[in-house]
Parts: sequence; C-alpha cells; structure tokens
Amino acid sequence: FNDTTRNEIRRTDSISTLSFSVPDNSREEIYKLYRMFETQGGRIFRAKAYFEKSFLAGAYFEGELQAAVLCYDVFPYLRAHAIVSSSDERFKKWKSFALRRLIFEICNYGAAQKYTWFDLGGINMKDPIKAGITNFKRSFSDELIDEYTYIYTWWPLKIIF
Repeated sequence: FNDTTRNEIRRTDSISTLSFSVPDNSREEIYKLYRMFETQGGRIFRAKAYFEKSFLAGAYFEGELQAAVLCYDVFPYLRAHAIVSSSDERFKKWKSFALRRLIFEICNYGAAQKYTWFDLGGINMKDPIKAGITNFKRSFSDELIDEYTYIYTWWPLKIIF
C-alpha cells in the first residue's frame, strides 16, 4: 500500500463509530446498497441471485451500512466485483478512509484463510471520469496485470438481432 493509504487506514482506528464486517452476512442490506449505488451512477445492476455465492464485506458508520465490497470467491482467489458506498452526508468525510480500511480487512481475512490473491478488478487508464476509482485501486498496488475478454458470438443470433 502507498504511504497515504496506510495513513488513512491507521486513522480509522480512532473512529469509534466505524466498524467492519468481513465476511458480512447482511446480504439483503448490502444488495440494497449496491443497487442504489449503481442506480445513482446511471449503471445497470445485476439481479440479487447473481451474488448468492459472493463474498461480501461491509463498513458500518454509527451502526448503519455505508460501504461494501462484493467479491467473486474462487478460492484461492478473491476478485472485487463492486466497491460501493452510500451518499449519506454524515459518512462523506470518512468514505475514502473506510473503503481503504475495508480493503485492508479483506486482505487480512484472505491471508488468514490462505487465499493467495485479492484482485481489485479492472481499471480504465484512459477515461478521465474513471480516474478516481483508478487512483483508489492503484493506491494499494501499482502492479497491473493485463486482462483479456473473449467474446464468442453465434452467427445465427447476429442474423436474428
């Protein structure tokens, strides 16, 4: 982790109203936060069933869920599918710190459970709108690994649609 990230994680130790649940079994509550986050961002959200086998982690401020990480769990790897947070004004000041601490807690959990890798997911180096999430993810590691997406199309479907 870079110096700033380590310092922000340390600062969360002094916030008595901030707590973390890793793993978190509050599936319904986390899904609601995920859905709200994606809707507010104008993105399409996945159905609840998609996350039935996901690994979930939550950050709570004053006892209320304010941030979560939804991960694919394919032991010995965890991969973040979504990193989400609320728009609650009370939490705004601590959002960056809490999300970094949540990633840290997932890493600690993964190490204790003998996972070998936690992948924060893809980044977009060219889109300035995505610069914030890119910087957030790169604050944990500058190691980048190429990712490839293979798409198979069946030619009869091209004709129909």
